[in-house]
Amino acid sequence: MAAVRRTTCVIWLSFATGCYSPELPEGRACSESDRCPIGQSCDPALRVCASFPPCATPAVSDAFDDGERCVPWGHAYGNATVTEMDGALEVTPSTSGANDGGCEGDGEVAFEDGGLFVEVATPLAPGHGYTGFRIYFTSSPSAQVDVSDGVLALAAYGERAVAEVPFDPSEMSWWRIRPDREVGGVMAEYSGDGSHWSMLGVLPGEPPSAMRIALYAGTTAEDQAPGTARFRNLGVCPRGSSL
Repeated sequence: MAAVRRTTCVIWLSFATGCYSPELPEGRACSESDRCPIGQSCDPALRVCASFPPCATPAVSDAFDDGERCVPWGHAYGNATVTEMDGALEVTPSTSGANDGGCEGDGEVAFEDGGLFVEVATPLAPGHGYTGFRIYFTSSPSAQVDVSDGVLALAAYGERAVAEVPFDPSEMSWWRIRPDREVGGVMAEYSGDGSHWSMLGVLPGEPPSAMRIALYAGTTAEDQAPGTARFRNLGVCPRGSSL
């Protein structure tokens, strides 16, 4: 069924109003002779329309399957308990008050056209804090995607959200942040399978050439049972989808 362009505006009392007009989602089946939406082409391996190869290997990747948390690309930080097991990075915020923690990159890597993506297998439940994915830039505001109280949002670090949508765990478990050099900005997207992407929003400005990343979870107040956020497949393509 053909995708339909739509404009959505969602108002939440605790969030900035987020209005966005997403592009046609990527991932429409195609062949080399088919026409794809403007800005997309037919990927020769997956036979889907995409703005670039959907599963090109990024500069940082981690399947979280070696038992070494945040290694080799970063280190654990904050008050949260951070562990790695069963193919997942697990982040459990402290119960002592407002806090967060997770994994943070040790140094900058290239911010290439494919950007970076991660599967957020289990975010903190509504009412128990936030779960996020942030890319730090030295030359422009950092970009972050996080989910809190049932809302998925894109914001510049420390600023109000520029886009937000009601969170659907089955359709929004994969998050991606990448440069959009044609429009001139940093784009955030979501996916249910890691191959078919829809736009969440764009932070305007010239995309930087380098980035440093963080995966995190936290609470805004004391919580005796915050739960555990689980991340999988940092920059690792879904099974059967790698080029």
